[in-house]
Amino acid sequence: MLAPALTYVILLVGVPFVLAIVLSFSTATAGSLSFGWAGLSNYSVILADPIFRRALVNTAIVTIGSQVLVVVLATAARRCFVPRSAANASPGSSCCSPGPCRSRSPRSRGPGSSTPRSA
Repeated sequence: MLAPALTYVILLVGVPFVLAIVLSFSTATAGSLSFGWAGLSNYSVILADPIFRRALVNTAIVTIGSQVLVVVLATAARRCFVPRSAANASPGSSCCSPGPCRSRSPRSRGPGSSTPRSA
C-alpha cells in the first residue's frame, strides 16, 4: 500500500533533485545535449560573483527575518488566545472576543457586577 506512493514521490521529487545536483557539476546548458564534467569550477565562478553573494545575503536576511517574525507573532497569539490553565478555560476567558486583548484576573469585575467597589 505504501510502495506506489513512495515510488511516485521518488520519481517526481528524488530523480529531479539528483539530476539537478549532477547537472550542477557539468558544463551542460539549456537546450544542449552535450555533457561535460566541470567539477567544482561552476561553484567557484558563482561564489566569486558579487551579485550572487549579495543575493545570497539578501536571501538569508529575508529568511531569518521572516522566521523571527513568525515566532514573535505566534508567541503573541498564543499568549492572547490560549488560556493559561484548564481551570481558567471558561467561555469568554480568552481574548477571542472582539476588542482589545486583555488578560482577565480573578479580581476583575465584569460590566454587570452588582457588588459595590470599596475605596
